[in-house]
Amino acid sequence: MPYAARHLLSFIRSVEPDLIFFMARGWMIPLAHRVMPQVKTHWHMALYDMPDTEGMVQRLGRRRTDRFMGLAETLYRNASSRSVISPAMAEDMRLRTGVECSNFFRCSVE
Repeated sequence: MPYAARHLLSFIRSVEPDLIFFMARGWMIPLAHRVMPQVKTHWHMALYDMPDTEGMVQRLGRRRTDRFMGLAETLYRNASSRSVISPAMAEDMRLRTGVECSNFFRCSVE
């Protein structure tokens, strides 16, 4: 993770994008949590799957999955903009973070 964080931070600083769009999924969550507060660039967080899904718990364990969920909530709260896949997910994240989200990218069947 330290190498990936240094590499991503170096890339962002060299490119100086206006906005960083990232999907909060798996290993990207702790990486973004480490890097995004260090950059002055705005970021958009796309949340399509909650980090605490059963598959993540099976692969990573409950403790690490809970940590990923907490990191995702912090990123969501601090993002310049955010998108989710449904009003139900937006409501769940509003309850978890206190932040409203009105951008829905419906990419699945509920």
